Amino acid sequence: MYAVSEAPYYVTKGYNAVLGALGGVDVTSELQVVDENMQPITGLYATGNNCSGVSVAAYVNVEGVGLGFALTSGRLAGTHAAEAALAG
Repeated sequence: MYAVSEAPYYVTKGYNAVLGALGGVDVTSELQVVDENMQPITGLYATGNNCSGVSVAAYVNVEGVGLGFALTSGRLAGTHAAEAALAG
């Protein structure tokens, strides 16, 4: 415990919740969306909670934790998309 002895004081109300993706599209390890035959769809990528199975059970009950995967997968998908565009 610690003492709070100086103003100003602020109070927030928090909620505990579970964050998780239900469904989403299947992707390759390069985050390229695949069709019903598990074949990559040229030029189509998915990131963050839009990806099925990539981030399952990776979240804890803390808001904002999913942002790490969203940012990282966005960067990875962008990198792969740029490389594919250059390869033409």
